[in-house]
Amino acid sequence: MRPTENFCSNPWPDWPDDRFDWGMTIYQASSGAWVFNAATMERGWGLDDYFTGLNTADGANNGSAIRTQCGYPWFHPGLVSCRNDASAQITRNVLTKFQGEDATAPQSALTIGSPQYAGSQLFVAAVTPFTVTGTDDASGIWNVWYRIFPSGSTPPSYTSVEGFSATFNLSGADGLYEIDSYATDNAGNDETPAHVQSVYLDTTAPMTTINAPVAKQYLHSDSFTINYTNSDGMGSGVQSDVPDIDGQTTLHDGTTAVTVANGLPVKLLTELALGTHTFNVNAVDNVDNDSTTTVTFSIVVTAQSIKDEVKYFRSIGAITQDEATSLLQKLNAAAAYRAKHDCKNANTTYRNFISELRAQTGKKVTSQAASILIADAQYLIVHCP
Repeated sequence: MRPTENFCSNPWPDWPDDRFDWGMTIYQASSGAWVFNAATMERGWGLDDYFTGLNTADGANNGSAIRTQCGYPWFHPGLVSCRNDASAQITRNVLTKFQGEDATAPQSALTIGSPQYAGSQLFVAAVTPFTVTGTDDASGIWNVWYRIFPSGSTPPSYTSVEGFSATFNLSGADGLYEIDSYATDNAGNDETPAHVQSVYLDTTAPMTTINAPVAKQYLHSDSFTINYTNSDGMGSGVQSDVPDIDGQTTLHDGTTAVTVANGLPVKLLTELALGTHTFNVNAVDNVDNDSTTTVTFSIVVTAQSIKDEVKYFRSIGAITQDEATSLLQKLNAAAAYRAKHDCKNANTTYRNFISELRAQTGKKVTSQAASILIADAQYLIVHCP
């Protein structure tokens, strides 16, 4: 079938200064589809960059352009698409000529990806993908349109994307936004009315207030109860939180393992060593914004607190009564020397204390109690006065 004169004229002149028309063949396949080709100069225009958005009988979509780059990279380094308004219009002319007039508007749908959370409203994050997809079983989709603006504000102009699909994200301040979208087919029919979707953009992570532990020096004989609160303000709400101490979510007191959690009593003497520690809370909201809040504290021992440790171990049966009496006598003597800034005699007494513990380990003193008390006495030797 030969097209009418000038129906498919080549818009580029042949060198040196002549124009010519290309030839075309067209036929109808057994499926009812019209198939045509055009002999063009240098480039195969026509359907190369034609996004129809049509669905085939098996439900599949015909997808994107056949060719995504034309010209030679060293000849057109910035040219990444063969799309050309003139060639796209030729395609629309052909479809209209042989398929018939399309008077039916296309349809489109807005798909919202993850993360999202349906609470008091639909919450989304800055990374949540939005995809508007158009379908048209006649002339096909020419382009899709969308616009995004804070709810209640003046709507901006629509953004047009050629093809049957466009994906975008939200940006801006947290709050309620309106998204409008529609599609236009190759016959120029606009989908009406446009789709309207309201979402709440949440880009702010939860806030954690740590009440205990606090940033200070604790005695090794002290204890505290973990206490913190989370808030997500006007956002999607707190989904989860995970507390830890020094990156560990489990504490060991020598016999039992406990999970670090809000409301957990922490016995520093048996569950944490001397030195600096960090307590962390990682909180995540319902659209995956997360934050980590940290409190740094330290554990020390004094001449008085090590005596309290001996008394504690005696109370739980980790040190016998008579052995505790002997150990306390040495600690009282060492404390008196320290009070006079007599580190030499104080340290000698602490070393005698350590020797006695080693001799009684597994006898009158449990291994755990001996290990902790020896480490604390060594700390006092190093940190005198």
